[in-house]
Amino acid sequence: MKIYEITARDYKTGKPITVKWNNETIVDIKPIDNEDINNIWIAPSLFDLQINGFSGVDFQDISINTESLIKAVNNLRQSCCSKFLLTLITDRWDRLIQKIKRLKELRDSNEILKYSIVGWHIEGPFLSDKIGFCGIHNPSLMIDPMPDYARQLRKILPDDLILLTIAPERKGAIEFIKTATELGIIVSLGHTDAPYETLKAAVDSGARGFTHLGNGCPQLLDRKDNILWRVLNMENIKITLIPDTIHVSPPLFRLIHKVKNEIVYISDAISGAGATPGIYSLGDIKISVDNNGIIWNPTKTGYAGSSLCPIDGILRSMKMLNCEWQKVWERYSELPAAFMDIKHDISKNGNADFVIIKTSNNTPEPVEIVVSGQSKLLNNSEKSFIKTAN
Repeated sequence: MKIYEITARDYKTGKPITVKWNNETIVDIKPIDNEDINNIWIAPSLFDLQINGFSGVDFQDISINTESLIKAVNNLRQSCCSKFLLTLITDRWDRLIQKIKRLKELRDSNEILKYSIVGWHIEGPFLSDKIGFCGIHNPSLMIDPMPDYARQLRKILPDDLILLTIAPERKGAIEFIKTATELGIIVSLGHTDAPYETLKAAVDSGARGFTHLGNGCPQLLDRKDNILWRVLNMENIKITLIPDTIHVSPPLFRLIHKVKNEIVYISDAISGAGATPGIYSLGDIKISVDNNGIIWNPTKTGYAGSSLCPIDGILRSMKMLNCEWQKVWERYSELPAAFMDIKHDISKNGNADFVIIKTSNNTPEPVEIVVSGQSKLLNNSEKSFIKTAN
């Protein structure tokens, strides 16, 4: 059995290490004496909690097939993202269940999909139906949550990771959150205008996070009391942000980082992400991607997901925060996985799942990705830094 190795700087410590692996498992990690690897780094691959589609592939499409899913997965890997939660948005509950069953069947029948689609993010239909707060979601399809809905999800996804976004002001939401949490479903709040006390009750009942803060709300908010201030004033809640400079402005992005520490990055990518400008689908909705990468709803009054490629989220967040790329990488790799109670780092006996990065003037250029032990060159790189171990 061949053993492979890479020598590079650990993105967290900056110290040179040699990582060895066979098949998909890391078998050894050792620090080394100084070598000429000043600009070669190793970091865990990116992990995204919210992918609605990618590269022209719409995960909401009831007729989606294996080939389309593999296309999306492979193109996400080109963007340094090896694992993600496939996200489904608001629909009739019976149709949503039908989609989940079909996607699970496709995922479970293919090794590439099984490795990358590590779970599911169900965003709706338990959201606010108020204008602005519903976002692109169809308010006529919103319903109140009941514990049996959580039990149904767990029954058809018995061993899978599940993240569910809910508006806690809906009737029965607190009881639902308690049941979902008991079933091992991770609950996040979002698309909500809940009062502070309701948000707190939801967190006390088990809700863990807040989905894409700064979005899923009207463009105009009460300056004295609004959902942004309420969430930023809360403790014991993790928040996800879309670091594309569009959904959250750079000043607000910087402010949130000053106020909160438990921040995770997501793309909220839809089918138009990783694709050329044009018209794309988000379920039954036709949306447009303009030349600036902004995805508009049909009336062009608001956004409809993002066109962000995961690696671009790293580049844009470091520019917004005026910091080194190593400072933000964790928020798009290890921390999203930890949000779902799983490990996604570079450690002995862990998965051989990482990115090799070459830097120039502190600008990261991913040159190679290793997924389940298999290497692929990125960005037209011609040289692999991986060797066969002696």
